[in-house]
Amino acid sequence: MEPGISALYAQLRDLSIASHEAAQYELYRTLEDNKPRLLALFNFGPRDSKERQEVELGRIAFQGERLLLNDEFKRAALALSEQLNVSEVYCAQLLHIVAAQYPNANAAARMERAVVRYHDERWKTVRSLLLIFAATEDTLLYKFRQELAETTLELGSGRRGRFAEKILVEIDQVTQTIAQVSAALMNATTVATADRLGHGTLALRIERLRDERRLLGSLLHAVASNQGFSGVETSRVLDWLQSHGQEEATPYVFAAALLALDTTNVDDGPFIENASRTSLADATVWKVPSLKAAVLLQWSLLLRRVPNPREDTIEKVVWSAVLGDAFGLLRALVVNIPDASTLDTIAVDAEFKPLLLRAIEKTLVGTIAYMSPVLRRIKHKQEDVTIANARNSHANAAEPEPERQDIAALYELIGQLYLSLPDNAAVSFWVVSPEAGPAGARLSSFVRWAAESRDAVALQAAFVMISGISKGRDCAEYSFNFITSTGNDGGGMLSWSHLFGALEQFHSNASSPGWRPQPQEVFLLISFLKILKTMLQTMLQLVPSSVPLELKNALLNATASFCLPGGSAAVEICRGVWSTMDRIGVVRGVERELESVEAPGRVYPSTGAFIRLLGTLLHTPKQLGTLDSNTPSLIQTVPETLNVLPYTNFVVDGVLLRVSVLAYQNPVEKWSLMDGCLAYVEHGLAAFDPATVLLGISSPQQLSNALQHPGVDVLARMLHDTSLRSFVLAFVDEGANASLRPANRDGAAAFDRSLVRALRIVHRTLEIQQPFIDDILPLAATHGISIGGVAQGGANLGLLDDALVINERTVVQIALYATRLGAEAIPASTAGEMTLLAVRILSSLAHSSAFRHGVVDRLSLILLRSEESLVVSDGFVRLLKEEDRYDLGTVDHLVEPHVGAGAVEADEGAEELDLAPIIKSAVLDLLLSGTSPGVRAPNVAHFLLGYATSGSSEATLQDPSAEDARLACAHIVLLVLEEGVPRLDARRRRRDEDYAAPLHAQFPSLAEKYYRLVRQLCAHDWTASSTIRYLRTREDFFARQLAALPPKLPAMNTANGDGLVVFEDGSSVRTDARKAAAFIRLHASIFELVALELHVLTETNQVQRAGRLLKLIFGTISDAQDDGVPAEFLQPFALASGSLTRIVEHLHGLALEWVDNTKPEELGVTQLTMYDAGQFDACLRFDEVGCQVYDEQALVSVLAAASARLGAGALPGPARETLRMENRFVLESVGTDNRRRAIGHARSLGFTAWSKVIAVALAKGQNSTSEGALFEMLHAVPPALRRMEVGISAEALAESLVALVSRLRANRNQQVLLQAATGAHADDAMAAGALPIERLLALFRSLIECVLVSGAPGTVRGNTYSALVSYLQLVDSEKDLAARRQAETTTLDHTEGNGGRSELETGTLAIINAFVDRLVPTVCKDATDGAEVWKTVAFTLLDTLVRLSRTEKRHAVLQSLTKSGYLSNFVLDLKRGEEDLFRVVGTDPDDLNALYVYEAKMALLIRLAQTRQGADEVFKSKLFPTLSSCEFLDARPDADDAYLDDNSFLPTPIQRYHQVLLPALQLVDSVLSSSTVSSAAAAKQALAFVLAHRETVLAVLRDASSRVTLSILSCLQLVVALCSFVVPHVPPAELTGYNGFGGVHAAVLSLSAKFLASRYSSIAARPMDESELVLAQTRAPGYGVNQSVYEVRLYDAVALLRKWCIVYLATASRCGSESGIQSVLLMASPDRESEMHPTARASGPTISDAIAAVSETMDAIEESLHILNNISTKLAEWDGVGIEEVDEIAEGSGLDIVKELDGSQRRLVAFIELEQAHGSVHNKLLGSLHNLEMLVLLVSEHLQHAHGQPNVVRHAAQLGMSTAGPLAGFGFLGGDVGDALLTKLGRSLSPIIDRLANLPLLREVVGADAQARQKFLETMCRRIQDATAYRSGSNDADSDDDAMS
Repeated sequence: MEPGISALYAQLRDLSIASHEAAQYELYRTLEDNKPRLLALFNFGPRDSKERQEVELGRIAFQGERLLLNDEFKRAALALSEQLNVSEVYCAQLLHIVAAQYPNANAAARMERAVVRYHDERWKTVRSLLLIFAATEDTLLYKFRQELAETTLELGSGRRGRFAEKILVEIDQVTQTIAQVSAALMNATTVATADRLGHGTLALRIERLRDERRLLGSLLHAVASNQGFSGVETSRVLDWLQSHGQEEATPYVFAAALLALDTTNVDDGPFIENASRTSLADATVWKVPSLKAAVLLQWSLLLRRVPNPREDTIEKVVWSAVLGDAFGLLRALVVNIPDASTLDTIAVDAEFKPLLLRAIEKTLVGTIAYMSPVLRRIKHKQEDVTIANARNSHANAAEPEPERQDIAALYELIGQLYLSLPDNAAVSFWVVSPEAGPAGARLSSFVRWAAESRDAVALQAAFVMISGISKGRDCAEYSFNFITSTGNDGGGMLSWSHLFGALEQFHSNASSPGWRPQPQEVFLLISFLKILKTMLQTMLQLVPSSVPLELKNALLNATASFCLPGGSAAVEICRGVWSTMDRIGVVRGVERELESVEAPGRVYPSTGAFIRLLGTLLHTPKQLGTLDSNTPSLIQTVPETLNVLPYTNFVVDGVLLRVSVLAYQNPVEKWSLMDGCLAYVEHGLAAFDPATVLLGISSPQQLSNALQHPGVDVLARMLHDTSLRSFVLAFVDEGANASLRPANRDGAAAFDRSLVRALRIVHRTLEIQQPFIDDILPLAATHGISIGGVAQGGANLGLLDDALVINERTVVQIALYATRLGAEAIPASTAGEMTLLAVRILSSLAHSSAFRHGVVDRLSLILLRSEESLVVSDGFVRLLKEEDRYDLGTVDHLVEPHVGAGAVEADEGAEELDLAPIIKSAVLDLLLSGTSPGVRAPNVAHFLLGYATSGSSEATLQDPSAEDARLACAHIVLLVLEEGVPRLDARRRRRDEDYAAPLHAQFPSLAEKYYRLVRQLCAHDWTASSTIRYLRTREDFFARQLAALPPKLPAMNTANGDGLVVFEDGSSVRTDARKAAAFIRLHASIFELVALELHVLTETNQVQRAGRLLKLIFGTISDAQDDGVPAEFLQPFALASGSLTRIVEHLHGLALEWVDNTKPEELGVTQLTMYDAGQFDACLRFDEVGCQVYDEQALVSVLAAASARLGAGALPGPARETLRMENRFVLESVGTDNRRRAIGHARSLGFTAWSKVIAVALAKGQNSTSEGALFEMLHAVPPALRRMEVGISAEALAESLVALVSRLRANRNQQVLLQAATGAHADDAMAAGALPIERLLALFRSLIECVLVSGAPGTVRGNTYSALVSYLQLVDSEKDLAARRQAETTTLDHTEGNGGRSELETGTLAIINAFVDRLVPTVCKDATDGAEVWKTVAFTLLDTLVRLSRTEKRHAVLQSLTKSGYLSNFVLDLKRGEEDLFRVVGTDPDDLNALYVYEAKMALLIRLAQTRQGADEVFKSKLFPTLSSCEFLDARPDADDAYLDDNSFLPTPIQRYHQVLLPALQLVDSVLSSSTVSSAAAAKQALAFVLAHRETVLAVLRDASSRVTLSILSCLQLVVALCSFVVPHVPPAELTGYNGFGGVHAAVLSLSAKFLASRYSSIAARPMDESELVLAQTRAPGYGVNQSVYEVRLYDAVALLRKWCIVYLATASRCGSESGIQSVLLMASPDRESEMHPTARASGPTISDAIAAVSETMDAIEESLHILNNISTKLAEWDGVGIEEVDEIAEGSGLDIVKELDGSQRRLVAFIELEQAHGSVHNKLLGSLHNLEMLVLLVSEHLQHAHGQPNVVRHAAQLGMSTAGPLAGFGFLGGDVGDALLTKLGRSLSPIIDRLANLPLLREVVGADAQARQKFLETMCRRIQDATAYRSGSNDADSDDDAMS
């Protein structure tokens, strides 16, 4: 650790402050202390095994202290040492410092911070050395740097050397480290770990290492420059250049080598001899040969200084250097351009670049001064080769000798060099100083020699050189004189007369057709113009001089003509003019002359010209955009560091604000001055774009430079209460006064221009103020940057809106400017722009929060209160009534550059622009923005539209035909849309009505805005009701527009469209993408209006109007004539319609593709090399219709900024061509993509609107849609959905598909329901017609194909799954209908049908089997990985597929689920998803999506488990082990009293828990009941499941409190059923205790005690949620049912629980040992049960409970027999049943259609209801019989067992009164139970036995086994009698048993 480096760097950096002696002494001490660190450079110690051991031991020394390291710290230190390859102890010390600073950081963060600190120390080390070697000789640092430079150091590998050699070694080591870190970066992870650096840290290391390498190169140059190299060091530098060549450090080492050779002592003979024989020898090959050539130039100068130099040797060296392309390499280093023969482009940091240029300059000047003879010989030699090749070409020589232009390269190098150096750096080429001697004279001779060049290449290069060495005022003057003298001498190309003559020749030849200039001529003139650009700066020198005003005017106008927009060259000229004016103080001179000369003389030629020049110097995007749209241009014409505030102050404060007080000889000059001043203000605002500024800045300095733009100061003045803002607003206000306008033509023109500019300024300010205040100001304030005259970010700036809101008169005047179109006194283009700007300003104000503050819209209130309100309203009406000559957008690209801030000035005499279309578009934009959804109403848009904006909570639109009514914009819109659209009512149609083409056929873009406006008015809350009513009653708008809307895009007379629209039938239309998209959008607007109207009509019960619309929607286009549409109107688009319904035709019209004419790929650009394609994504914007497109203006800005970074002007020819082609490719690609996006977005809106119509029509139209129409739509939607190019509209189509299939199913279900209710036969009128099987199967196949489309969005597949579910439900209903029809011929025998498949089911199964291997995995994937809502739908679809497929033996769906492994995955997911289920059953979950997915998944598994094959597969999928491990089943809420919380949206926690638990129990029971797997294996796993969740099972069983619910009863039933399955496999001994299953067994017995008989319990249940409350208030359907649905379900749940309790008791009783049964009934005396302890009574059922249950069951059987007899009697005597009773029975069915049936149909419904009641009671009877048999058997076995055990514990009869010990299980009965007990039991059973003996089990009631059932009951009765009375020798029971068996 070297803590002193930071202190040393701080002292050196502030060296100028440390001037006193004490500070000098302190600095010297610090230097000596850090000398070892400075000499070590980047060597912080190598890795060492001893240090590693020291760190591993955990004890290191640091700053005199012993540190103890923990294990984590030791691992981090060793890992950091490995990453940095430095000392382990050093890394430990680094980490210790970081840990002290950041104690809460983890190990990975500490490592990253240690890496940063490590590189900070390296950086400060080199920076300190740079400061030391940059010190002057008169400081103490001079001696210290000598010591450093001369110190001998260890270099590694046994070598030693001085400090310069050490730097070279460190450069190589840094390069190696960069390679190692780059390799590690390839495999790095994003997140850092404790022993490995992350991706971000490694990337940072590479950047820091590269910076350190550049600093080392700068340090090497500093040592060479300030200390010099020894011969050995110079040799090492040359060896490094020879072996390395192309590296980032090469320019630095090369510059050091040039300096070293320049300062080498010529007496150092060994070095010179050694270098001549080694690195600089002819035979030595360098890695970059041109680098050796450049070094040889400096080497030749060294050889010239050697005593007695050999000229032949020197000339040979120079020849080698020139032929080795030394000049090419030097030029590459100067301008940083890539060159294949030299170095690649290597960035040299800005700090070092001047040093490199100076070193190159010194070498070149020496070469020219001392090697001129050699250069001349080289030039002559190369010219001879050129001449010889030319001669040989005529003689057909074989191989010409290669030609070289090395001297031309030298000229160009010199020019580029001095263009990069400061001004007047090349003065030595023009003036020979005495100190220079003869060498200086050779420089000027060299210039003249270059000017005498004759060949084009050399001459062009000479022009570049002259341009470069003319930089600066002095050099420009010398250059001017030189060119003039060259012309006076009468020869040479470089003369003013010759050059301007060439320009004149170009101008005259340019008008000749087919003329093309020669490339050499073009290049020569370009080079000349570069010289002229330099000369231009000299012209400005005369402006501050004492010359006549007229001459200054001419000079300034001439300068302005050179500064006109014209690409990058013009930008450079402007920047040069700005810099020159600032340097020579032009503004001060002009200001003095204004006050002293012009104002007294009342003429202002100099001031006016100067202001016009300033305005010209500010280029705007609109000016540049009209020049070449394919070439991005820069608009930053102002140098970044220039202070433009004095110029703005002069224009604004010095002239504009005084323009009214100055005196004028010619009054026109006043308005000319105002026009010029406002032009400067306008151009400043136009040229400043906050968005572009934010896009191009990356540092505070760049932001500061960007905010120096004059537009910033102007904008700040407009946003503050300044004189400028007051002047502009006052002029806008007073400009409407006609008396102020000058009478003469010139004055009026200048006045009008000034007024237009004022409006432009206001509009531009409103346009850019918000991003400026929101984005620029906070950023500037953060960095303390002042803006114009406002300091610290401009906290006192506000919006211009705030000023306008209190200047109501100005606002009204702006609105009046909107009425100026067509004014006679004002030129049409000027009046049009005033109108356009006024409308756009009003639009901006309409969006302003200042005008929308509070409830009232201030803008509309201001206009409404003004006296000119009617004038304004009528003016907007006139604007909309203007005749349409062009569609919107047709001429916008031609008009926009000429209007608004920064517009291109129209040439005098040019044709005036027609602004009417763009004005109309602006008006519509104003109206659209004011009526958008969510915008507060009323506002200015409603005022203009004609709605009453005050005194009403609802808008009212006046009828234009009413008395005193005035036309408003809304009336004009409807009138325009009505034109060409026929009326459907023949009575209201005029006979002479001429049906011209409707607006949408002529101008679709304009029509689209009209329709969008109407749609927004109908959708907005404030205007919807009145607008819809007005459109319906007065215009019949909806029906007329729908009837007249063509389904397809019509031909639009677009001969030269930009693409082709191709429909799915192969037809096509050539059109513009803009028009096509507009038509599709207006199509969507009409459909949305129709959907809205249909919704309103059905809600208000206007059935007739709704039916009319539905007829139009679902009728055919050929039916339109029946609707009143004339045949001649339908002719253009009726040919392709056929008999398809209109709605389907419109869908086909949306199924189109766009084929663009522009093919960017034909440019041959396969990959962008100049740009990063990702950078263009920032240009994406949402346009006015919501389509995301590329903003072309932002794109051009991005291209311009990128071109500037690439240095487009300095690129070589091939690179410039590549850049040009890529610019064109990007712009064409973006244009093509924008058109594609526009069409796609429009289609998306169209499909969405189509889907809305379908949804509303199906939902509201009820039965209005025939099955034929439904099938037609269902046939059309899937193909469009399968194509998937419709983007987001695919979701809307998929939703429509669901609605259509659901409607088809609902219609069919209603028909089937009616048939079932009325008992209609297949051939009856009321029977449901047969569905078209083939069409249904085709639909099903199409739906599956939609699912299987690759890349389909999850939402689309999810909706398609829903459609498939509806379809499969339809198949099920058809299956039930087929079964009913099959049973019609059979008699009622109370048995199920044969279950045969319908034809539809068979075909559906065949399709499923064909696609099952692709369909099921796709659905399973969505069920596993999709969104939660679609997971639920996917599982529901799988459930439906399984339900259908299980009827086949093959069960293909199950096989696919099993084969693909998804079934096992579904089971395992139960465990993996338990975290989500824990959240569901917790308190206040975020949502219940996981619960819905779980329920759907469990429903699928339960469905699978209902078949043996499926249950086996579910069992094999490890169901029981998985469920056993699922902890969410045990997450039962501890307490939940909120069984019904009306204020909660979510179910209560206990409800949610039951929703989780119930499916798991159902699944387990289903598997156990259906599986064919070994019962023992399944039951054992089920037993393990019960024991795994034992506490939960016990909690459920103990939940049978007095307040039970349906869900609790269901849980109880399922748990008892599960226990019934597993109890046979429980060891008998385990049933007698609390442990294991014994506790569960005891709980079941306790539950049985409550529910076996109802004598001790009463079920007090209450609804838990809103749905159960509804059930409790709904009467249950069915004959004889007088209970609610909830009560019926509660009764059924209790009965089912009682049944499973009986099953469990019967099963458990047989689980005893061989000595007897397992007793499950407590043998208590009936008359002593009341004396039993409550705990004993509740612990299990008694024998008396069983006897009571037998009695209750017999009561139920007898009641059922009685009801069956009653129903049978009624059915047998049906004709005698009265009407009232028939109605009562029919209404009891619960069918809604009963009221619509006649008497005979109601009688038929009642008859069917009785039949169904008969079947229901019969099933109930059979269930009761089954329960009775099990109860009787249970009682019999317990009594027989008690009677047959003589050796039992005495007094067992008193067991029921015992209070000691657990009573669970009861153990085996033993001992003498007592005759009294059995006698009492016998007496209790005697009446029951008698009832059993007389129970009438008739065969026609019970079935074929009636006799066997009767025999069984008789046998059980005898056994009971035998067990309860001692009858000696009675073996009848045994014989009876034999007979029964």
